[in-house]
Amino acid sequence: MSSDTKKATFVNYFSWICSNFKLTSNGEDEYFYVEKSNEIKIDLKAKKWSFLGAKSDRNTVWNLNLEENIITMILVLKLLQAGYSKENIILEKSFALGHQKKSGYVDIWLHKDKKQIICIEVKTSKEINNYLNVNGKQIRQLFTYIFQEKNIKIASYYSFDLTSKSDCFYNVEVDDNLKNALNPEDLFDKWNKIFNEKNLLYYKPFDIRIDEKKYKDLKEITVKDSKILFNQFLTILRINAISDKSNAFDKIINLFIAKVFDELGEDKEFSIKSKNDIIVKFEGLKFQHLEGVDTDESFMKRLYDLYKEGMQEYLKKEIIDYSDPEIEITLNSKKSQKILKMIDNLRLKKDNTFAFIEVFDDKTFEENCLIVKEVVGLFANFKFRYNTKSKSLGEFFEDLLNTSLKQEAGQFFTPYPIVDFMINSLPISNIIKKNIQQNKNEILPFFIDYACGSGHFLISYMNRIQQELDNWETKEITNNSVKNKLNSYKTAKFFWVKDYVFGIEKDYRLAKTAKISLFLNGDGEAQILHADGINKFSCEDYSKTILFSNEKKNEKFDFVVSNPPYSVQGYMKNFARNNISEKDGYFELLEEINEKDARIEIMFVERTYQLLKKDRFAAIILPQSFLSQEKYAKTRKWLLERFNILSMFCSADNTFGYTTTSPCILFLRKKSQISKHLDEDLNYKVFLINSPKMFLVSKNTKEVLSKEREFLGYEFSQSRNKSGIKILNDNLVKKYSNQVNEFFLNQEADYNDDNSRTTSISNVILKDEKKNLVIYPRYKKPEQDKKGFYLKDFCSINNNDFDENHAKSLNYIEISNIQNNEITGSFKKGKKNYRIARKGDILISSLTPSSRKVVLLTDKDYRVSKAIHVLRFGSNYVYRDYVYKYLLENRNNVFEICNSLLDGFKITYSKINEFNLMNYVWIQDDGSLDEDLANKNSALSS
Repeated sequence: MSSDTKKATFVNYFSWICSNFKLTSNGEDEYFYVEKSNEIKIDLKAKKWSFLGAKSDRNTVWNLNLEENIITMILVLKLLQAGYSKENIILEKSFALGHQKKSGYVDIWLHKDKKQIICIEVKTSKEINNYLNVNGKQIRQLFTYIFQEKNIKIASYYSFDLTSKSDCFYNVEVDDNLKNALNPEDLFDKWNKIFNEKNLLYYKPFDIRIDEKKYKDLKEITVKDSKILFNQFLTILRINAISDKSNAFDKIINLFIAKVFDELGEDKEFSIKSKNDIIVKFEGLKFQHLEGVDTDESFMKRLYDLYKEGMQEYLKKEIIDYSDPEIEITLNSKKSQKILKMIDNLRLKKDNTFAFIEVFDDKTFEENCLIVKEVVGLFANFKFRYNTKSKSLGEFFEDLLNTSLKQEAGQFFTPYPIVDFMINSLPISNIIKKNIQQNKNEILPFFIDYACGSGHFLISYMNRIQQELDNWETKEITNNSVKNKLNSYKTAKFFWVKDYVFGIEKDYRLAKTAKISLFLNGDGEAQILHADGINKFSCEDYSKTILFSNEKKNEKFDFVVSNPPYSVQGYMKNFARNNISEKDGYFELLEEINEKDARIEIMFVERTYQLLKKDRFAAIILPQSFLSQEKYAKTRKWLLERFNILSMFCSADNTFGYTTTSPCILFLRKKSQISKHLDEDLNYKVFLINSPKMFLVSKNTKEVLSKEREFLGYEFSQSRNKSGIKILNDNLVKKYSNQVNEFFLNQEADYNDDNSRTTSISNVILKDEKKNLVIYPRYKKPEQDKKGFYLKDFCSINNNDFDENHAKSLNYIEISNIQNNEITGSFKKGKKNYRIARKGDILISSLTPSSRKVVLLTDKDYRVSKAIHVLRFGSNYVYRDYVYKYLLENRNNVFEICNSLLDGFKITYSKINEFNLMNYVWIQDDGSLDEDLANKNSALSS
């Protein structure tokens, strides 16, 4: 800082000091502040100040050429005005730092009988932010002071803003939890990383109370806050040796329910019975620990009461628990203290709603209560209920979700880019427009996710609808009732949600998670039902909701969007519990109650049909094996009779983080009537989207994976502590959602690029060996005007006639032995099940076949793995040699055709079956076959 700047700074400060403190002058360059025998002298000429009788451990503080010292002087003046005396103040108090005998100095040290201590570090307004960085090195020194002096009550950073003429305090309140720290680092870890910004000058000296928090005190969470909250949550788990993150997440969700319910009514009047049995009354929020008043029991019971009321309010669940007044009234005596104590022990001192660790006695109760205090202290300062989407809070919750919650029993959370792609593909705007034009009472479309998990689809849909409403022009609407309703939806954000958005979730913890997720992402009023999504519509769980019906259908929804569970062992036991049998007709696709059947996804396909209105839309995620495997044959035919498949989106085995299953998203429109002549009805267009890896399935290179990530727009985190996703772009929404949306409205739309195309549905529907309909979205029928043949015309496949004794002497080869059209590597002993390949046969890998995985046997016979197809041409050498060369050169992308006919749940381990290889792989004749045959016949004649 230049001397002119220093001078200007001091002049500005001194001008303000003169106008705010009564100073006297000796007529020269010295000014004095005298009040209650406290005397401060300011020497303008020497640019120094002094504090008569005050203690100081070093003399640098008196130099007024330094802005920090000017602010220190101002704060001393303010402290004297507030009632502190010079006996309470030490300036530049020295402290030892670390093991290197270095010294640190606290700018202002306030003490009363050396017991009640407040330490204040003074900073300029320009440098204060560096010290407020909770990840920075500077702040650690403050915690060294706190650890060394156990009587510090508050440690603060202070700055005076000359522009706004305001005091800026950033306080660390030292509670019992911090006092129990083992060292400065442990102390810093235990701190919740939240500065209290109360102005210490507003209180009587040393009577700085930790006031109850009120609703108006809650901060709106920022991106920076969300990262701190997440990291601090992990720190709490670490320092308390909590390894079960899934259980910790469950307890966090319970605390969130208590927190969100507490904010619903804003401030409340409540009383606490303190340690001395004194009743203390408060007005504010209940979700907080009131230091010095709360006992562990009073604190935990208050959380229980909030949780109980929140569960009743949000999930209509009656939690069995009783408040103190209820118990006292029942006992009819406030003197029954022994019984009350017994009840408290039963309520609190065993495994409970907020047990981060196992609780079974007084000691474990106290240990767990300390953890709960830390977590509550982490969240109590922030607002968790918003009328608009809080991106920061939503991201924080997603971080918790991905880090803590195990996904199992067929449950896999859908990444948000996939979710937003599906939601934005729906013709939402068009349906709202039609409802308005027809003056319908219900303007908005009804939406349901019957397996809503953590609520991703609900959140995305809510935000999409609100965007539509915000952008809707109401000037031209003539119906005043419709106009008023639309305007109210624009003004009261998400007010409409409770009437139009529904979620069902069978997993109790996920139902709670979804409800909290909705609150943290905009609004929690969507109806979340903790129930079985494939139960009878007349079941008790559905009563008093839109889902209840005595019929076997409930066609009330415009959109059904879901990622239902699949391959869930034992799910059919639920049918028995729900009194559903294969004979009562509740599910047409329920052939028999077979507990070994894991195909729960079939039932959700039928439930989709039961929920949708006619001519309305569904988007559901199914495993790609659903399209072609025989176990789904009946369901495929059933679906094609009742729905038009408007679009299919297929991506590879890195789409979901917890499963390698390759998914297929089906966009469906329910037909107005069931097709009676299905072959005639399969003449409509379908829009197909396939990710890059679907076409390059045999190439698992970095380049292919990079293309796949770019297409999807995200990748999964490699962090050991966090299993979320990193967003790379918005390709799916920006490009493909628009195309699908347009195609919904106009099936004549024509698209064709590297990853998408429009074609007739009949072109991708084939028949398998048993005449079942199978769907291959990447398959392109050969141009029949070109000359060629299918393999079935000239060869046989997998003939297995062999002599057992001869087979024993043969080498066994697997796919790995076929390298660049040669048999290489060591030969294994082999499995009991094998095929025989004879000299002259062509071998081709069934697993993601490629031109490198083809070989013509020219030396001898082999035993081969059943994952290898054996093509036998007999004496038809001309066609054999032509086919082999054709495969080697991958003419006309023959392996693209092969890979478009793969079956399996995981694309990189999918196989082409022998029927598809023989019947649908087209070998085009380039004209050389006739010449080769003529030469052969000529040779035979001569």
